[in-house]
Amino acid sequence: SLPAVVWDDVEKWENDLEVGDVLKVQGVLTTYRGSVQFKLKEFEKTDGSVWNPELFIPVTEKDRRQLIREIIEVIDSFTNEYLRELLNRFFGNTEFLACFGTAPGGKAWHHVYIGGLLDHTVGVLRLCHAAAEGREDINRDLLFAAAILHDIGKIDEYEITTNINFSDEGRLIGHIIQGDNMVRDMVGKIKGFPEHLNMLLSHLILSHQGHKEFGSPVVPMIAEGIILYYADEMDSKLNAFKRIKGKKSNIGSTWSGYVKLMERFFYLDNKDNSEH
Repeated sequence: SLPAVVWDDVEKWENDLEVGDVLKVQGVLTTYRGSVQFKLKEFEKTDGSVWNPELFIPVTEKDRRQLIREIIEVIDSFTNEYLRELLNRFFGNTEFLACFGTAPGGKAWHHVYIGGLLDHTVGVLRLCHAAAEGREDINRDLLFAAAILHDIGKIDEYEITTNINFSDEGRLIGHIIQGDNMVRDMVGKIKGFPEHLNMLLSHLILSHQGHKEFGSPVVPMIAEGIILYYADEMDSKLNAFKRIKGKKSNIGSTWSGYVKLMERFFYLDNKDNSEH
């Protein structure tokens, strides 16, 4: 990236442009305090919808096809035929896969990039798998199905153009309710799907953020819900920590700035480990 500055007709640029606009620009390269910058002179708006969003928005570094395969392998392992059919109805749909594989996991805090939802989902699924290991009282199929579906509503919560924004429905309703509605609609298409199983799966989706003040309409009330909540918390916070640590302003620093959302500083320990 190259810094760009405007010194002339500033009001024109401020009044005519919005965040997310894609421009054709003319200008000159200059140097300022030893750094190269682009001095803008003229601009022309272009149709941002014809551009590939991956030119403007960060993309997961992971192999998305491999992540999808990992999810499908878990689905294939289900012994519960109803949950297996439910998940296959989603992940056997190419249009759904395209949306699920590109959706972000968030707008500002965690997994804020194309493929972020997929990345986060697999991260939560792996943590749930580890937590369920050796625990015979855990319904593994139910837990893993909920891990895969818990944030499915983010497909519709966000819109991707040249940046990540909330959709109208996403802002008005939110991904938890959106996701629960999506799953309930699909369950309704499966003949004989047990009502009790549907209720438990819905509870897991609705309660996965753990607290009402965090957006969940109910708190976790079953063991699988407790696991899912903490897995979601761990994966999202670790990704947020990675994002904070990777900020240009933090490179080479021992401490981050104050992170208001977490009410703390983070110790980054970016020094060479050979010194310890």
